[in-house]
Amino acid sequence: MNGRLMLVGSPKMLCVALAAMVMCAGCIPIEITRTIKISTDAPNLPIPPGAAIPDSFAPDPVNLCKVIPEEYQDLDALLQTYAADLGLGFLLNYVKITQVDLVQVAMQIADGQGTFDGLTEVSATRDGEILAAATPGNGIDATQIVLTPDTPIDLLAVLEDCPTVGFSIRGNVPLNPPDSWDNLVTLRVVAELSFF
Repeated sequence: MNGRLMLVGSPKMLCVALAAMVMCAGCIPIEITRTIKISTDAPNLPIPPGAAIPDSFAPDPVNLCKVIPEEYQDLDALLQTYAADLGLGFLLNYVKITQVDLVQVAMQIADGQGTFDGLTEVSATRDGEILAAATPGNGIDATQIVLTPDTPIDLLAVLEDCPTVGFSIRGNVPLNPPDSWDNLVTLRVVAELSFF
């Protein structure tokens, strides 16, 4: 008799456990970190190689919505790509994006030609506030410049507002400046899985 009760009770326990797992899935976020590559040509600096960069010099500010390629502005499509890469495409109807953060931007010399040697500071600003800065030994080396904000930047708000970002460059123009580089943009996408 105890054996019969065990057999009858087991499916019920299994159903309760499965229901608990499904209900809990809605409260556990999915977090995906991914790096995308955006290639760019180096701007023509009005300063000769080896010369000091004047304090008054600043590259033209950029509107972020104009420099981020359109395929990366469609966050739903971006999530679909990530989910497919992870083999989770079948869950997309149950996924809602809750947060997209810009974690880091690394400017990496693309073809191995040229150098960033001579630069002593590169920073990005928005409305006069420094978003991220790099210096030699802390983000700048011969082949790359890494800008890491103190706190990740909310990209959902950025794409909604399309802010203009300014840049500051200090030091000397490299003797052999690069012709192009790849911008390696690291994003963290947080989504929520819910079956309800």
